[in-house]
Amino acid sequence: MKIKMTNSEFAREDGTFLKACDIVTETYPKIKNTNAFNEFQSTTRQASKWRMKKGIAYKTAHNIPLNLKEEKPK
Repeated sequence: MKIKMTNSEFAREDGTFLKACDIVTETYPKIKNTNAFNEFQSTTRQASKWRMKKGIAYKTAHNIPLNLKEEKPK
């Protein structure tokens, strides 16, 4: 019987996922408009998106174009 890994365990232990999160941190140092956001974190939510083949970490690791919203000058 194969026991499945939870998303929390996956976020802590999967090497490919953690490496992708590091790449996102280097490529997009400030994605949000807040000063508090300074690092892309390998959270349970991001692990869930990765396993569903969605999310910024998955798309960055697999060279899928991102649809990030750009700020428009006012």
